[in-house]
Amino acid sequence: MPNLTCAVEECSKKRVQRAWCATHYARWYKYGDVNAYFGLRRASKSICKVDGCEIIDQGEHGYCPNHYRAWKKYGDPLTVKPRPTLGDHPGWTGDSASYGTVHDRLRRQRGSASVYTCTDCEGPAYEWSYDGLDPEQKLCPKRGMIYSLKMEHYVARCVRCHRRHDLCK
Repeated sequence: MPNLTCAVEECSKKRVQRAWCATHYARWYKYGDVNAYFGLRRASKSICKVDGCEIIDQGEHGYCPNHYRAWKKYGDPLTVKPRPTLGDHPGWTGDSASYGTVHDRLRRQRGSASVYTCTDCEGPAYEWSYDGLDPEQKLCPKRGMIYSLKMEHYVARCVRCHRRHDLCK
């Protein structure tokens, strides 16, 4: 009876292609070596290596996603493509911006909250959270939530801390 297990030593998985299991075949196909192993992306707690940037690096050469993209595209993590001012856009709503529009602006200006650490527990953040300190805050009638048009009144929080913070108001 033929051997139906992977040809790699100490691997007892079922043979799929070229005498290897799916894992070893994929490593050979991608890296040219059945024993290549680079692991999953590391769960990084280090900060981007660009001075002044406090975003958690994502394992991309020690840069946060924004600086990594700049490094990859321009060869320099500090190269910034000039953005058009938001007030010049025909869809700009100014002070009548909705709750959703404000969160879209946050993501465009500061990136995803998930690249920051939670302000309260220092764990990985997931959402932008209004700090409740703007004297000119607005109320979203559909959601019944208060929000601010000023980006400086938002902090990154994990889901648990965000819910806890909103319940305390």
